[in-house]
Amino acid sequence: MDANHQTRKLLYPEADVTLNIGLGKGSAPSNRGVPHRLRVITKLLPQVMQPGYIAELCLVPRHTWTGEPMLVVQGQFKTTIGDDLRLWDGVVAAEQDCIAIYYHDLSKGVLFGPRCEAWGEFNINFFSFLGDSRE
Repeated sequence: MDANHQTRKLLYPEADVTLNIGLGKGSAPSNRGVPHRLRVITKLLPQVMQPGYIAELCLVPRHTWTGEPMLVVQGQFKTTIGDDLRLWDGVVAAEQDCIAIYYHDLSKGVLFGPRCEAWGEFNINFFSFLGDSRE
């Protein structure tokens, strides 16, 4: 496991979470668009989230803070989330620098992905929850 994959330690199995997953182009050059990224993420979700615990998905056409389309997912991580690299690899395959994860039980948010350091610390003011009136 390389140093970047050690970030996985931030993931808590069976945690109730909300994910903010940008669908715009990350920092890497790419010819792929939003439909590709959306397909990658929708294939990934059943692998990392508990079956029946994806409470809701919401596509935000234009995120208030970044201007990119974003997927907001509320659910529960699988018990195996800390034991594999699927979420990390999915973030990379979706060409995202990072995603934002909010752990409801801990009232804590983190950024997760290969370039999360470039984005700084998690800022709840930039985070979207389902039903958020800011959208």
